[in-house]
Amino acid sequence: MAKPLGVCRDAKRRPGSWRLIKLRPGASAALLQPALRQWITHSLRMPVGVRFESAEMFIKHMQQQQQTLTTLLGVIGGIALTVGGIGVMNIMLVSVVARRREIGVRMALGANPWDIQQLFLWESAVLALVGGLLGVMVGIVASFLISV
Repeated sequence: MAKPLGVCRDAKRRPGSWRLIKLRPGASAALLQPALRQWITHSLRMPVGVRFESAEMFIKHMQQQQQTLTTLLGVIGGIALTVGGIGVMNIMLVSVVARRREIGVRMALGANPWDIQQLFLWESAVLALVGGLLGVMVGIVASFLISV
């Protein structure tokens, strides 16, 4: 059986090992697979279970893995943010309960419920902003330290 077009070289022949077949530039591995399978089966007397992998297939698999990991990290990040948000909400609730006396004094001095609500909303927004900025700075420093 003749070598199929596009095959330049065959790596070392060891039973059960990988075989490297390098194609000429412009040769299509997909079009050559049937001829390569027949050549490998007959010439090299290998079992029928021949598997072909190309650089394009490796790149495709790596992209799929990267997409899966990105999705997984996004889900984990979403869960972490949800849990963190629940924690902040509980802290703010405890803060309101603990500051009942202060709220009563403010209302006695003429503050309406909207003013009290604004007070707690601004307080939680500033707390979230400062926490977020600190988290970003810690993340940048940690990534810098890891990369060095």
